[in-house]
Amino acid sequence: MDLKKFDSVTNADKGVDLILEASSDKNEGAAITLYGFDSARCKEKERDIQRRNSERRGALSPKEVEDQMYERIVNATKGWRGIMQDGKVLEFSDKNAESVYRQYPEIKERVTAFIYSRANFFTTASGN
Repeated sequence: MDLKKFDSVTNADKGVDLILEASSDKNEGAAITLYGFDSARCKEKERDIQRRNSERRGALSPKEVEDQMYERIVNATKGWRGIMQDGKVLEFSDKNAESVYRQYPEIKERVTAFIYSRANFFTTASGN
C-alpha cells in the first residue's frame, strides 16, 4: 500500500473547501476554505496558544478557553465564497469569520469538525 494515501498534510497546507448547505437548500456554491489541523499554519498557532498558556499564572477562565477555540478556527480559515448576510455578499476577513462563527453555532461546529478530521484532507477525499 502506498503511504501517500495517508498524506493529510499536503492538502491541509493548501486548504480544502467545506461546502455549506442548509438542510432545505440545494448547493448554492457557498464554501469555506479551511486549512487542516495538520497544516504548518495550524500547528504554529497551536504552539503559540500553548506557549501563552504556559506563561500565565492560574487556570484559563471558560471565556478564555472559548476565545482560544475561536482563535484556532479563524486561523484555520483561508477564505470563503458565496457567503451572504442580509442579502449582501460578506467579504472574507478574520473579523468577519469570527463574527460568523460566533453568530452561527452550526457553522462553527461544521468548521471545527472539518478541520480536525484528517479524512477531509486525504488526496482521495471528496473534492480534492
